[in-house]
Amino acid sequence: MPAIVTERIEFEEGLCVNLKNLYRLLPFISKGGILRFFIIEIVDNNNKLIKRFKPMRKLELEPENYFDMLEKIWVPRIAFPEKDVLDLNVARNYTISILVVDYNGEPVFPFEIKALDYSSERIAGTLSRIEERLISFVVKNDILDKAASYLFDSHSRLEENDVEGARTSLRNAVQILRDKFIKNIELKDLEENKEFLKNLRKLTSDLSRFLSYGGPHPGPAPRMTTEMIIEVVIDIMRYLARCLEKEMIDVGSRV
Repeated sequence: MPAIVTERIEFEEGLCVNLKNLYRLLPFISKGGILRFFIIEIVDNNNKLIKRFKPMRKLELEPENYFDMLEKIWVPRIAFPEKDVLDLNVARNYTISILVVDYNGEPVFPFEIKALDYSSERIAGTLSRIEERLISFVVKNDILDKAASYLFDSHSRLEENDVEGARTSLRNAVQILRDKFIKNIELKDLEENKEFLKNLRKLTSDLSRFLSYGGPHPGPAPRMTTEMIIEVVIDIMRYLARCLEKEMIDVGSRV
C-alpha cells in the first residue's frame, strides 16, 4: 500500500514538493530512482479545494536532491515539469496530496496505508474500499497496469453516477485482461489442473457478458452488478500478479 504525503508546493527553480517527511522513513529514496505516485487533490493557499482527481492522476518522476538549510541535510523532492504545472493547475503555496505507491517498482509500504501527518490521515479517511484495493495493486506488468487504470476510471465514473461510462471502462479492463494477458499465459509452476487456463478464459468471458446488455434489464440494478464485477476483477488481477511474482506463470514470450 502507499504513503500519503500532503505538502505545500514550493518554488525552487520551478514548482516542487519536498519529500522530507517521507525521506525520514525511507532514506533510500533519492535522485536516480523513479517514484510512482498518484495525485489525489490540490487546494489553494486559502485552503479552498481546487480539484479532487477522479480518477487520481498518475505520474512517474525521478526525484531530485536539494540541500535543506535548516537541517543541513540532502533530501529528495519532486520537481514538476512545466507541462504538468499547466495541466494540473498547481501554483506556489498551494497544497498537494499524493499517494506514493512505489520506488523503482517496489512498493513503499506493502502492508499498510501510511499517512504521514494529520492532513494525510484526513485524506486516507476519504478513500473507498475499492480505491484502497486499487492503489495497493502494484505489479511490474504493463498489461495489468493498463487494466488497473480502466478499473480506476470505472470506479470514478460510478461515484459520479455515470453507470454507463463505468461499465464501458470496466468492459475495457476485462477485455484487456482476457485478450492481452490471459490469452498469452504460459503455465510454469502452477498447482492447478489442465483446465486452469480454459476456466480462466471462460470466467472473463462470462464477466464480459454481464457487462454487455441491451434493452430492458430485469434483475439487480446495473450499478450493483458493476460494483460486484469491479471487485471480482480486482481479485483476479491480484491473483495473477501474485502468480507472476512467484514465477508460476509467464506472459512475456507470447505477448
